Amino acid sequence: MDQLSQLVKETGEESLGSPMIYNIAAAIKLWLDDHNIDPEVIRKQEIFNEEERKQKKRQDGTPVNTQTFLAWRDKFYLKYLADERKEEEERKRKPTGRQLFEANAELATSDASFFEEEGGETVEVDWSVFSNEIDDELEEDES
Repeated sequence: MDQLSQLVKETGEESLGSPMIYNIAAAIKLWLDDHNIDPEVIRKQEIFNEEERKQKKRQDGTPVNTQTFLAWRDKFYLKYLADERKEEEERKRKPTGRQLFEANAELATSDASFFEEEGGETVEVDWSVFSNEIDDELEEDES
């Protein structure tokens, strides 16, 4: 603002004794054209500069020397071992199907209860129906 006030004074002093309003207005307009920057443009430029600074910082990274590498390696192995322990605990908590059957032999016959009806009668399954379908499919595959 001080620059603009100074410009108006100088233009007024140069134009003493003649009509000066046009000269002052023209000088102000030129100054504003040169110095007036849209706030949105300034904001975008600041964002761009900040992103550029972050990118440069990422590219620079951390200098690697023996001490920093050993510190990183120790942290990495601790995290890796912790992950391995978690996976092992999960495997222990979730037994495999074989382990389940080895622990409880009754599981092998537990599905037989699904073949019984409510009256306690056993449902008979006609396996010949299924074997014919399988035989037909095998014959088609061979052809």
